[in-house]
Amino acid sequence: MYSLLRPLTRRLPAAVGGRAFTSSATLCGSKAPSEPQVNQVSLNSFNSNHALYDRVRPDFPAAAVDALVTDLMHLSPHDAAARVVEVGSGTGKFTKALVARGFTAHGQLAAVEPSAGMNASFRQNFPHGPPVHEASVYELGQVVADGSADGILIAQAFHWFGDVPALRALATALKPGAKLGLIWNYEDLDGLPASNWQRQTTEYVWQFDKDVPQYKDMDWIAAFTDPVNQYFVYPYEERFITHTVVIPRDMVWPYWASRSYITALPQAKQDEIREKIESIVYAPDIPATDLTENGDLIARRGTHVVAALKKAN
Repeated sequence: MYSLLRPLTRRLPAAVGGRAFTSSATLCGSKAPSEPQVNQVSLNSFNSNHALYDRVRPDFPAAAVDALVTDLMHLSPHDAAARVVEVGSGTGKFTKALVARGFTAHGQLAAVEPSAGMNASFRQNFPHGPPVHEASVYELGQVVADGSADGILIAQAFHWFGDVPALRALATALKPGAKLGLIWNYEDLDGLPASNWQRQTTEYVWQFDKDVPQYKDMDWIAAFTDPVNQYFVYPYEERFITHTVVIPRDMVWPYWASRSYITALPQAKQDEIREKIESIVYAPDIPATDLTENGDLIARRGTHVVAALKKAN
């Protein structure tokens, strides 16, 4: 058993905190948060569409994973004593990269995720471990022993709970001098013309993104800059890694359909959005430079990695 994990004395509520959490207090404000409330948009999406999420969301590029895990956080799978926790592990998209690097060889890795649906996909993807525990970031202390983690990693999720109370919980779980690592894939639209298929589809879908926290809004940074943040050093270390990916045209709609704010829309509206997206990606005038020889689409992606050092007491 993963030695830094505390035994659970009660079943933790599904999807409270992590991806599905919103606080009724002002985001990243100095006031203590009120009782956590489930964000119903994200809860419904991640509990019901976890299989779609797992199928269509992209993996993390090796260069970005290495930049975060090895270069910035100095975590090594060869250190048998290292203990790493992934918070908001979802279906295991980022976990896959950690497992491939050998972080489970010595029981070094454990995952924490509040969504029961996400955990169902996680366990299908990793039937032999690492273990995943149903808990929120705010309940991390009930799962992970204080001061026991050599590193905590959060992939594609910190924007859902990016506030000072979350930073407090994360810092409490970390050893002195350890780091919190954050990673996001994002759409790299920089310099793309208005006529580009990727810009057109992305900006069209973003019109419907109104009610849920998103990485691209960068509100999560306020947790680190808030004067109440006594837990992590700011400025943190960060890198942006850009790359290209190949996407079959029939996968563009499922990619966007996995978004929580699209899932929440009535079916008729989703059908309308799908029709619009497919009219763009199947347009006959897409430049050859944006296509592979087989006619698949070429998209530009970026990955943002952040490593924040726990403050000394």
